[in-house]
Amino acid sequence: MRLGISGTYSSGKTITGMALSHYTGIPRTKAKTMREILPEAAPGKTLDECTAAELLQMVVVRHVDRAVHESRLWDGFISDGSSLQEWIYGSVRVTVGINPNDSVHLSDLESVEKTPELAFFEDVMSELGKAMKRHVKGTFDAFVHLPNELPLAEDGHRPVNERFRSMSDEHLMKTLTELEIPYHIVGGTLPERLARIAAIFDLPVVRTAEEAIALAQREYDAMDVRDETERAADTTLAADTVPAQERRSPESPAELIRSLLVDKYGMVESDLDADATFESLEVDSLVLIEMAVVLERRFAVRVPDSELVPELTISEAAALVESKRLATT
Repeated sequence: MRLGISGTYSSGKTITGMALSHYTGIPRTKAKTMREILPEAAPGKTLDECTAAELLQMVVVRHVDRAVHESRLWDGFISDGSSLQEWIYGSVRVTVGINPNDSVHLSDLESVEKTPELAFFEDVMSELGKAMKRHVKGTFDAFVHLPNELPLAEDGHRPVNERFRSMSDEHLMKTLTELEIPYHIVGGTLPERLARIAAIFDLPVVRTAEEAIALAQREYDAMDVRDETERAADTTLAADTVPAQERRSPESPAELIRSLLVDKYGMVESDLDADATFESLEVDSLVLIEMAVVLERRFAVRVPDSELVPELTISEAAALVESKRLATT
């Protein structure tokens, strides 16, 4: 089952997808989010400061990243949205403007002025939509659509408003119908969503909803959701306080694992013997899930929860990731 979790901004797609993956044991695709793509695509900018050209770049980057991760899990996956999300979010901007909040004064029947830039943006989004719809139709078996029933998260990453959300929500369902991809609208609390989705698709259940949600919340909390200006300030501060010879990213899985244990989890470097197991270091399964996410992102590999287990030593975990990395080159 290749299942997508659909919905507009702040509908709970990410946390629902994470929890459903833990609840059923079905792997989740882990393509980069827009806020992770943004620092490379438009350094120092927030999403509402991006130009039409920068938004197009990010739409393409995310579509490609989604396609790569989906292809690696062809036997079955759960996905936080699909490439339809980016296409529709772009298409709606043709009506409400590149920064939707600039048009909040317009009525529901009004559109922003179609400048030459916006007209070109519309043409490009229309053509991208054709390719993205073909991709989604050939990739997904079904969707769960989360209704627009939650308040808009005020985290600085969503330059949108209720008009944008409702337009996107309607467009998403209309497109799924057009593509003849089965979808079910599932709302309610997170435990209610998990139970209903599993029942609709007859999915396996490998742990309780409470356990799955706790794991998902830990994973979600590990995401970097700071504003881009805050990230830039932290980067500048780090550059000013860390000696030049120490300013580098870990180059190997072993280095990254040790770095995470020391810098993020407060362990002492001298205690991290290569033959020490995570269990002996009192590293629990929740920490290992967070570590797997970081390793997957850094080395572009899939590290299932069932493989990165407390019984592994640091060197065995590093060898596991290295073998997966070599297999993809």
